[in-house]
Amino acid sequence: MLNNIEIWLERLSSLYISQMRQAASEQGVQLVNLEILQYLSICNDYSNTAQAISYYLGQTNGSIYQNLKMMEQSDLI
Repeated sequence: MLNNIEIWLERLSSLYISQMRQAASEQGVQLVNLEILQYLSICNDYSNTAQAISYYLGQTNGSIYQNLKMMEQSDLI
């Protein structure tokens, strides 16, 4: 059984994801693109690689590379 802290963390996480999805939709981008932009806004110059992004988001290097390529072509980055 979940304790109160776990319940609140789960609810906050769900709310955060919901707000991120809404923001991505309003901007006309995919959620992963918004997550990438968010990560790039907080990382330092040594951790702005596709590998660092994939580790942070828990996705494959190939998936992140493809998203970065598409974002670059769309002038998002």
